[in-house]
Amino acid sequence: MVIAAVIPARDEEATIGRAVAALRAEGVRHVLVLANDCRDATVARARAAGATVHETGPLAGGVGAARRAGCDLALRLWPACRILLTTDADGYLAPGSVAVVERSLRAADAVMGRIRPEPAEHDALPQPLRTLGDLESRRDALLAELGAICAPQAHDPQPRHLCTNGALMAFRREAYLAVGGFAAMCSNEDKDIGARLSRLGFRIARPRDAVVTVSCRRTGRAPGGMAACIADRLAADLDPQIERSAAQCRRLERLVVAARREGRSAMNAMTRLLPDPANRLTLPALPVPAAGWPEADRPGTE
Repeated sequence: MVIAAVIPARDEEATIGRAVAALRAEGVRHVLVLANDCRDATVARARAAGATVHETGPLAGGVGAARRAGCDLALRLWPACRILLTTDADGYLAPGSVAVVERSLRAADAVMGRIRPEPAEHDALPQPLRTLGDLESRRDALLAELGAICAPQAHDPQPRHLCTNGALMAFRREAYLAVGGFAAMCSNEDKDIGARLSRLGFRIARPRDAVVTVSCRRTGRAPGGMAACIADRLAADLDPQIERSAAQCRRLERLVVAARREGRSAMNAMTRLLPDPANRLTLPALPVPAAGWPEADRPGTE
């Protein structure tokens, strides 16, 4: 199927060439960079890397408006496009990721890729921040496995993850159009379109091997994005979050062991794994062991 890739960019001269080159190396012929009020060498470097570039002035809807404008233009420029992919200007796809997207879209309507921090930048972050990130990644993997065992979905098999991130998203053309495309939002446009896809019953796959490497920079373009999260965490005492996330992982590890052993008969309807609503984890209905949970393994306990 013909793929068109869209990259919204604003002053990303240091990384845009790599982002475009990674897509071209994956065999994506149609790459569009939506240059949103760029005042550096982003446009020249994107073109040099082989992208089609469309320049705009400042867009009031921020990254959501840029992503939407780019996707709309890509569908007009390349009417034979059947898969619409979008990524970020400060990231780059891992080899083989486009093939994973194509394979996943044989059964699904949309694909959400997994983000991986740029190794050198990640290693330069303070240890508490890295520890918390590693625990959250572990929690995501355990939850994904637990859901796959207890509520398997043919279009979203293991190995899978649970994240929805604009750094790597892909859609069947008809699914993207059916939900009305990206909203013109300054942040969280990725979560918004993911929620609309789910509400309308479209099938979403989250394969772990569709990977995009992203920057760990501390100053980003979108409010509330990854850079803002890193900056907030650098200013916070992370010990309570680390302790809570470690407890969550221990609890989930016990649940996964039980699920691996007994399959769908291992667990009961359970939507809350944590005692405090601010950090609630939800899952589809999960069956419980016939003998009930041991005291130590009950949801909400250590």
